[in-house]
Amino acid sequence: ASLADGYYCISSPVESDLLQMLSQRYGLRGEFSTHVIPMGWDIHQACVDLPPTDAIKAVVHHIRNIPSVLMVGTIEPRKGHHDVLDAFERLWERNFECNLVIVGRPGWKTEQIQARLRHHQFAGRRLFWLSDASDSDLELIYSACSGLVMASYGEGFGLPLLEALGKGKPVLARDIPIFRLHESWGLTFFSEVAASAELATAIENWLSGVRTRYVHPVKDLPTWRDSAQSIWEPLVKEYC
Repeated sequence: ASLADGYYCISSPVESDLLQMLSQRYGLRGEFSTHVIPMGWDIHQACVDLPPTDAIKAVVHHIRNIPSVLMVGTIEPRKGHHDVLDAFERLWERNFECNLVIVGRPGWKTEQIQARLRHHQFAGRRLFWLSDASDSDLELIYSACSGLVMASYGEGFGLPLLEALGKGKPVLARDIPIFRLHESWGLTFFSEVAASAELATAIENWLSGVRTRYVHPVKDLPTWRDSAQSIWEPLVKEYC
């Protein structure tokens, strides 16, 4: 805070939080600049074209034929993996045909959920955790899944949401302020404090609707080229 000339922020709420913190904690109110940069959705532009492994091919083949919900992100407490898995266990108990696919590396303070995912009775059949998927693997999984669930309790943006919309995949999101920023793109929301039974019902209803309609990819989403340009332009203006 004492050295920075300015800050890049990944969303306007992050910028607001930053300005409040710098003012309250350090008494800084105008000695710096802030810039909100758009986040890109187009993974495919950066993918190294590596052939998928047999394991990835098997998962993709399986989820193409059965309603399958994707979660993307590091396994960490704020992402809501416990909540979603609890909800899916209720759906499986009712013999509702669906898969849960989780793509994300193991994070911190998550030994319990990691153990649940690894040793679950449906692991490799209805539940798939891909802890080392490449970007090209993720592209394939986005294409094969029915939609994305964002169950985070807090985010600075929620990048998988944008990636899914760019692929024409519907999104079911926890009703928190940061996700409401994307409401105009046609998200479906579930209650911020939904219990597992309520979330299970929300997922079932959402998936049933997904089956009956085609979702067009959202047009004019920011690309990573837009992100780079937004980083570059203030530097040129300030220093060149």
